[in-house]
Amino acid sequence: MPTLLIRETGKNPEKSKEFFTELFNTYILLDIIFFPIIFLTLKKSLQSTDIFNNFNLSIIIISLLLTQIANLLYAYYIGIKKQNYTSFLRDTLLRVIRVISFFVLYIFLSNYIAYILAAVISLSVPFIISLTKLKKIKSFRIKWIFGNSWQFYLISITYTLYNNFSKILQKAYATNEAVGYLSIGITLGSIGAMLGSALASVTMPEFAQAWKEKNMEKIDYVFKEVSRWNSFIILPLIIFLITNLNRVLTFLGKDYSNGTIIVSLILISQFINSFVDQMGHY
Repeated sequence: MPTLLIRETGKNPEKSKEFFTELFNTYILLDIIFFPIIFLTLKKSLQSTDIFNNFNLSIIIISLLLTQIANLLYAYYIGIKKQNYTSFLRDTLLRVIRVISFFVLYIFLSNYIAYILAAVISLSVPFIISLTKLKKIKSFRIKWIFGNSWQFYLISITYTLYNNFSKILQKAYATNEAVGYLSIGITLGSIGAMLGSALASVTMPEFAQAWKEKNMEKIDYVFKEVSRWNSFIILPLIIFLITNLNRVLTFLGKDYSNGTIIVSLILISQFINSFVDQMGHY
């Protein structure tokens, strides 16, 4: 849904608050509908741990809701071409509030609950800001939202399942060492993938607006410009990692140095994937 919000606000910036309100309401509706499933799943997962209690369970559920709304707000600012707001809010303000809240709460609580509450307090800031962006709307296009967002949802699920299922396949058909090499390769390669995804998200409003105006020249220019910057930033990073891979893996442990070929192939594939990921965003 955040991806859908970026695309639609890029096409129609004058209706950005209406789109935001619709998706905000959709999140709340879905959370209410699926609350029993979420509650029972979390309860079953935590029952076998030492941290299981009603307080922790409630905090986790609240954090999930606040995180959803926060990601939606970040997408809203990207869609209206105020990416600096997203960067400041997510990477600076929330971290400062979290640290300050933690030290203040730790004076009175002196345990892990101080950190949990600090996280909730920091995530409450985007939620409060989101409430100021809500606008009264005449209709709630729930069918339109699902019809236009299921592709993005399916892509997210596919990527998540692949990253985790590939490790299971490695364990089933190879060795524990192979699983370790795969994990290291995916972790290092995700740096490039995240940069490519960030570049695509930032330029998505421009791309969406050009698509609405049928400006194929601008679409061509934006895509080539993003691809060029993707190469300038990620390619040197991949080359550095590959040429110094043995040293990097040895730093993690002597046994990892045997996986240079596997990790190198994964890094190269992730570099190619960073371009494919841009096309998926657009």
